[in-house]
Amino acid sequence: MAAGKATFPKGTPPASPAAGNMSIFFGSDGSPYTLTEAGVIVPLHSGCPTSTGTANAQAITSSITSYVAGQRFTFVAGYTNTAAMTLTVNGITPARNVVAWAGPTTPASLSYAGMMVAGGVYTVVDSGTNYVLLNPSAKVGVADGSGADAGVVGEVLRQELLLASHISATSTSTYNVTASPIALTPGDWLISGAVYFEATTSIQFARLGVSKTSVTAYITNFGVAVAGEYTLQASGANLASTNYSIVIPAYRYTVASSLNLYLVARLDYTGANGYISGSFEARRVR
Repeated sequence: MAAGKATFPKGTPPASPAAGNMSIFFGSDGSPYTLTEAGVIVPLHSGCPTSTGTANAQAITSSITSYVAGQRFTFVAGYTNTAAMTLTVNGITPARNVVAWAGPTTPASLSYAGMMVAGGVYTVVDSGTNYVLLNPSAKVGVADGSGADAGVVGEVLRQELLLASHISATSTSTYNVTASPIALTPGDWLISGAVYFEATTSIQFARLGVSKTSVTAYITNFGVAVAGEYTLQASGANLASTNYSIVIPAYRYTVASSLNLYLVARLDYTGANGYISGSFEARRVR
């Protein structure tokens, strides 16, 4: 780790400092500067100001005159944010969106109520597009009936088809149970589903699956989640009834790239009519 001191006109970097070293340089005005890993000279900020502004549009003061990727600021939050928020530094416009750090694949829109709490000390880094909040406050449980925000652990995606709005199924045909798929973004999810089958005379065969392909059942390795797909089915004398239910237990699925999952069902029956209804859910666990 190198440490050094070099005096140079403000805004003019020294000739060839080594990127990655913890070198400190001082401008002619006495302000400290350092070198980012990208080889960019940026102001080295000291002190810990308290943000002003409003809960979702906070501001801090600094010596910078423009945005530079790699700039880092530590400050005391003057407010608890109640929604997606922005941060203005030294009055530079436009304000930067603040997104919560969630690993190397941090979504550009991951901003949630309570990620900054008044009185807490927070650090943000300029990504070149947003201010990435390195130490967001964990979102605690709520008692107001609200759900977790998109991208936050606890987020729930759900599709359902109520019995009153059932599918009038043709025997041996395959259907998407819900009108829309569940659209998963990168992360770890718990997937589950349930379907209720009904026939006027007798159910002969029932199949329920989670599939990446619309109206296409995944029919390999029944009862085992393979690459996010899962299928259960039943047939035989135990189905000689007019109604039957299949439940896919919650299983974990790690999503690397955004995709759609479909709840797919098939009903074989005797008699005049067959009906399908059900629900489909994904809960983010990471």
